[in-house]
Amino acid sequence: MLFDGEEYVFDTHRTGNGLDRYFLGSEHFAEEYAKAGAKRAYRYEAGLLFDLCHAKGAKLKLEANSLRMAPQVVAQVWKIAEEVGAKSFSAERGFERDGGDGVLDDHLALNRAGIPTADVIDFDYRYWHTLADTPDKIAPEQLAEVAKVVTTWVQRMK
Repeated sequence: MLFDGEEYVFDTHRTGNGLDRYFLGSEHFAEEYAKAGAKRAYRYEAGLLFDLCHAKGAKLKLEANSLRMAPQVVAQVWKIAEEVGAKSFSAERGFERDGGDGVLDDHLALNRAGIPTADVIDFDYRYWHTLADTPDKIAPEQLAEVAKVVTTWVQRMK
């Protein structure tokens, strides 16, 4: 699935806590998935959220909500990263950017719907949510490393 809308923020009062809702796609998907229950056509085993994992020198550390909500996915993916020599994956915990508990992002709604999902994220990406986060920051070799880890993980899930 591809969805995002984090920059689609207009009303800072919608949620009652001074924050606009901005995980609209994942929240809608998760609600529909949960509502379908036993009638759903597919049951998802796991998921990965790719977040700022594209830049040269990326360090993909462990994210707190992923560790808490999808520890088996985190363990599988980071073990494979070690096996295939993916140097950007780090077994250390990343900086808790959103108040100590971990990153608030699309993986939360998926986890709540019963799809264990981990966030693959570079906490130190210097262009995070800035106008300077442009396509020239993408490093093909970094994307290839992440792709090697992910394709190996998916192949082993069969």
